[in-house]
Amino acid sequence: MTVTLITSESAPGTAEADVLVIGVIQTPDGLGAAPGADGVDDALGGTLVSSLTALGATGDLEELTKIPGGGKLPATVILAVGLGSVPEDGSFAADDLRRAAGTALRDLVGNKLAKDSAAKDGASKNGETGNGGGRGVALALPARDAAEAEAVTTGALLGGYT
Repeated sequence: MTVTLITSESAPGTAEADVLVIGVIQTPDGLGAAPGADGVDDALGGTLVSSLTALGATGDLEELTKIPGGGKLPATVILAVGLGSVPEDGSFAADDLRRAAGTALRDLVGNKLAKDSAAKDGASKNGETGNGGGRGVALALPARDAAEAEAVTTGALLGGYT
């Protein structure tokens, strides 16, 4: 699997990708969406957390839970990866972000959905053909500063390495 990284500041709910990777966290009130998943819950009619909870998601670090996009998002599948609990200052440990991004990409490498995405003929919806016409994977994990962005990027590259 070839990994090509493209950065974007657009809302994750509008990402033209086959798989949208979001982070989930442990909060005092239970499972919650991590920063970076803006608009995903709204697009799903406010059911993101309840759907993930119904499937047993806890937000434990590196835990993976998949739910369908249900035609409400461009992504066919939402892959929620656990980030654990967030310290009081709201920052995410770089190692946790790296591990979460790597776990998500590693899960997708060799996955039928990822293979189908790469094998599509023609152009993607946005006209890009750099990945064989498939739309690929969008990572919507916390990247609020350079250190978080670097950790997510590094994890994605290492997880996608085959």
